[in-house]
Amino acid sequence: MGYSAVALGTRYTFHDLKTLLAKASPARSGDQLAGIAASSATERAAACMALADVPLTDFLAEPLIPYERDEVTRLIFETHDSLGTHLTWHPALGRTDAERNCISNIRPEGLGYREAADRIFALAREARRRQLTGVALKEDRGAPAGTQPKILDKP
Repeated sequence: MGYSAVALGTRYTFHDLKTLLAKASPARSGDQLAGIAASSATERAAACMALADVPLTDFLAEPLIPYERDEVTRLIFETHDSLGTHLTWHPALGRTDAERNCISNIRPEGLGYREAADRIFALAREARRRQLTGVALKEDRGAPAGTQPKILDKP
């Protein structure tokens, strides 16, 4: 399977995902010495454009590092189907991660859909009441399973 994109009127083709990722990476002397770097800024831009169109399924079908040898590859294969959500009171440009609440790994093998919905609802209710989110709005992770999550007061 190949990947391609046109940049400044020239079509660039990359024969596999490994080559595409190497050419899309920022210029590094080690990559140039190894002969895997893009030959120009235009080729790098074309590789970035082609990479933007690569579906997740291609990464799953063509792992660059064997599943058995790499924890990150294993994590991607085992959790690529999970959902995540961020809750932010009064979202605006410039908000930091400290001003958001994140709930991730929502899937049958992780945080179940019902429990995730309960947590999202509890956080949203308290965020609205207090008009804030993030580190100032913490969950009580010690709450018994199957109960409504409890939001802790800021110390």
